[in-house]
Amino acid sequence: MIVRAVGRYDISFKTLAETSPLTLLRLFGRGPVDDDTRIQPVERELVMSIKTVDHAFLVERGEDRWIEHFEAETVLSSRDLTQICRRAALLWFKNEAPVWTTILLLSRRHAPAGATGDIVEAQGPIVLRVAPRVLKLWEQSPAVLLAESNLLALPLIGGMKATREELAEVIEKLAAVPDRALRGRLFAELATWSSLNYNEVEIEEIRARTAMTLKELMQISPAGEQIRMEGREEGREEGREEGGLATARRDLSFVVTARFPGLLDAATIDRLDRPAAVRALFEALILAPDLDSARDAVRRHLPQS
Repeated sequence: MIVRAVGRYDISFKTLAETSPLTLLRLFGRGPVDDDTRIQPVERELVMSIKTVDHAFLVERGEDRWIEHFEAETVLSSRDLTQICRRAALLWFKNEAPVWTTILLLSRRHAPAGATGDIVEAQGPIVLRVAPRVLKLWEQSPAVLLAESNLLALPLIGGMKATREELAEVIEKLAAVPDRALRGRLFAELATWSSLNYNEVEIEEIRARTAMTLKELMQISPAGEQIRMEGREEGREEGREEGGLATARRDLSFVVTARFPGLLDAATIDRLDRPAAVRALFEALILAPDLDSARDAVRRHLPQS
């Protein structure tokens, strides 16, 4: 199984792949799996750095043996499809096992208009053909993930087809996390995943599903409380301040990569030196209904050079 998530900031998806591969297979896999299914990670390096995968698993169930190959994409381009084709072929060559490829689309706003169909690439006399299955995260039920209650992966449910009751259960579980910094980070991810697949017309639906708006969710998040405390005590505890700034920058990078790819580069984010300012821009981008609104938020919150 290959999982290439939303940049390196998508901790909830990465955690699910690393700690609960069986759950990941049950959620998005193509073949039947049970508790006796053997799941083994395979070598990440396929040929060169461009063919390096985040996660790959060889699956064995009884006499059956295959590779589940997933590509999780926020934005899907023709170049991405070519790389998917090449990775699937290399996985087959190196492991001598059938490869089942699934593309998991993470963002409804960036999803391609139609099905991809077969991917074909000719390299001289060699023709590579992959027929991937395409899944949309926002159409998937979170029941399996919620039943396992993998705490660090629960925010992913915000981007899935969850009922009001399921989202309320997620919020209840996250609110019970005793570690304030972890609790705040998980709430921030939940808000980001929720905003990824909804627009301003559907904000009322989010309110109905979560019993609160995204802004209200961020306001009650202990992450916001932590940033405010750090702002009041700025300079007292340098280590804690640096940790809060790093966390705020990471969350901002996550939402930019997930919702508005290319809006801000890493160098610009690294120049932001106040956690409260970074968090304010993060919240503004969470709530921005479109790219123009996101650009306006950047202009309002970034210091003028």
